[in-house]
Amino acid sequence: MFAYLRSPHVDLGTLILRLGLAAIFILHGFVFVYQDFPLTDKLSLSTQRVVGWAELACGFALLVGLLSRLAAVGVIVIMVGAIKMVTGAKEFLPISFSPQGYNFEAGAAYNFIIIVACLALFVLGSGRISVDYLLFGRKKKTIPVGQPQPASSAAAPATQEQAV
Repeated sequence: MFAYLRSPHVDLGTLILRLGLAAIFILHGFVFVYQDFPLTDKLSLSTQRVVGWAELACGFALLVGLLSRLAAVGVIVIMVGAIKMVTGAKEFLPISFSPQGYNFEAGAAYNFIIIVACLALFVLGSGRISVDYLLFGRKKKTIPVGQPQPASSAAAPATQEQAV
């Protein structure tokens, strides 16, 4: 049991990253698309809706794992724009103190952690639990040059390489 817990589970990790990011961007994109007034004075209503549709598209792509790396780059572009236009004017993590306690606002730290998660997803890819894997991930086994052809796949030597 401990060996299982100590071993890396990249496919599960990418699934968790994709589902978490998808939840954020599907909900956030939905709000941006169906709001009848601009949520910030920095964006017009039409620009807000374009950003919302982009967030929805990236969110659904991440949800199913279709072109996840491209969707992660799209989310990074959106988050850089959000930092430039909205949260960049504030502190990285704006905290104010009052007699009632601490007050936190959304600063650039929120956008920054999403960028970091998208970079991790870009590096790792979609994983095996994704549409990307179903469409592009299954690779044919090839035999290195100079090796004899095995009679059956069960008798294939252990030195076979994956096709790229």
